[in-house]
Amino acid sequence: MKTIYLLTVITLLGSCGPASYIPTMPNVPMHTKQWDGLVKAGLSLDHVEAQAAVAVLPFLSLTASQYIGFRKVWQTEYGVNLFTPINRKKNLFFALHLLTDGVLIMVLMLY
Repeated sequence: MKTIYLLTVITLLGSCGPASYIPTMPNVPMHTKQWDGLVKAGLSLDHVEAQAAVAVLPFLSLTASQYIGFRKVWQTEYGVNLFTPINRKKNLFFALHLLTDGVLIMVLMLY
């Protein structure tokens, strides 16, 4: 029982500190061909986010995200995306998105 109380106190005290990692909006572009591009931005009460993506090859795109917090928190994130059609009509795509923080996202896209 003492262990539970100790863990509760540690968790409560640890949650009062400044955030060390703040995730950005998911930057998962749905490219289907070479030179598709995407630019988007978001504004919140405590931060601004900007994102961009471009398909540099028929199967590969690059992404970048910038998080600017009003409390001196800045974060930049880059990613590589692989995408390929999985049917003859080329309206169903499989995509893998690998981000710099080690996150791997798998997506099935239907157009």
